[in-house]
Amino acid sequence: DSQPAVFLLKPTAAGSKRIVLSFYHGDRLVGATDFETNVRDQERIDQLSRATVGQPAIIEGLSQALQPPADLELRVTLSKDQRQISYVLHSPKPEVNYHWKPAGAVELSANPQTLLRSFLDRLSQIAKRSQPEDDAAQRAAYIREIDEIGQNLYQQLFSPELQREYLRIRSLRQQNKIARLLITSDEPWIPWEMVKPYGVISRTAADGEQVDEDFDDPFLCDQFQ
Repeated sequence: DSQPAVFLLKPTAAGSKRIVLSFYHGDRLVGATDFETNVRDQERIDQLSRATVGQPAIIEGLSQALQPPADLELRVTLSKDQRQISYVLHSPKPEVNYHWKPAGAVELSANPQTLLRSFLDRLSQIAKRSQPEDDAAQRAAYIREIDEIGQNLYQQLFSPELQREYLRIRSLRQQNKIARLLITSDEPWIPWEMVKPYGVISRTAADGEQVDEDFDDPFLCDQFQ
């Protein structure tokens, strides 16, 4: 029964818009809802129709959770047509220094369920082929396949902005400032825990020369709690 919270949103263009509301309490997501509204040019304020917002879905049992909030949250939102994924980074820890920071978006060639079907089918095929009597070389081949799947997920799903932010997150993890990562996504299909970051880090050496170093990190579920 609190006072209303009022937000002023400035649209960049007219047309149908989807607005997503995420409700947090003590840096924990407790529910989310969304609605659509129509933005019109030069419309009189007294002619605007009121938007109707449905009851948010409250996450069951969250009020009884005893663990502290995650060190870092990656909020993943999905567009209405399920063809764009957008990212926001947030942390309750001041030293991490993320406060609802946008981290880019990616356009998908299909909705996530369709896009991930080939990845999931490939994992199923690996599981069916593997046998207890497989030798070390065969097991290593399976691991290389799974690594490749994780790297493809990173390349396809992480926006250029999020890939740049990952390098900073990687450094914070190495400094023991980030251990617990929470990924909150609007879609239920993408196996985020299987994302396997890789790439090149550029740094300046002691002699002033620019040095490029390759990195091939573990899956997200191996790096973070």
